Amino acid sequence: MIFALGTSLALDFKMATATIPIVIVVGDPIASGFVESIARPGGNITGATVWVGLELPGKRIELLIETMPKLSTLSYLVSRSFWEDARGGGAREAAKRAGISLRAALMGGVFNELEYQRVFRSMEQDRADALMVSENAEHVTNRATIVALAAKSRIPQFTHTANSLKLAA
Repeated sequence: MIFALGTSLALDFKMATATIPIVIVVGDPIASGFVESIARPGGNITGATVWVGLELPGKRIELLIETMPKLSTLSYLVSRSFWEDARGGGAREAAKRAGISLRAALMGGVFNELEYQRVFRSMEQDRADALMVSENAEHVTNRATIVALAAKSRIPQFTHTANSLKLAA
């Protein structure tokens, strides 16, 4: 059995084998093309979803505005796939309704410390007021790096880790 946390790792394993059982934890396994249904995934892939709906970014933005009333520019640490699909659209729409500027802090093809450092340098140059971390499962395994870089950059962040939400400044 193979355990894959996150869409990119799950996709790598899906491409590598059609016979070894793969247990995945991803945002939306149906939209990502891993399974045809949650009830009957079929094939060699099963697992859990961390997808909580398009409303979550809006709720996070509302909470950020309550804690930071002068918030005007929010960076969104997100993969390109999240940013370009309905999840990113939901975040953009929520920011528009709230009257704030939402800027994508796009992760490249990898989720490692060097890539996070690159993205945080970019956010520092953009002078973001705060950071919102997407639901990419890969962020969970890199949460210590994200928290450390946000603290070093002095960017207040709103993130989720293992079913908990936290605001760190």
